[in-house]
Amino acid sequence: MRTSAQHSVRLADERTSTGYCRDMARQPATVKRDVLELSAKELLILNNALNEACNGLEPWEFSLRMGVERTEAVALLEKIRRLADEANAI
Repeated sequence: MRTSAQHSVRLADERTSTGYCRDMARQPATVKRDVLELSAKELLILNNALNEACNGLEPWEFSLRMGVERTEAVALLEKIRRLADEANAI
């Protein structure tokens, strides 16, 4: 059974790292955690699109077209798939 409940998808890890600002001085930078609210249907769309990219693109073209390595995208797909399963979207 599909539900219209909203689900949160975490887009970035919250962590402190060392980065460079304009004056090239080393300063701690915090990556903020963004939250995207998706309906079960939207979660299914995202799952299906990422699944097509992960399984439809040739290995040599994947990172060129997607901007990330296939292993990173597959790991994200698994997270999305678990959320979609919980939302009964799949």
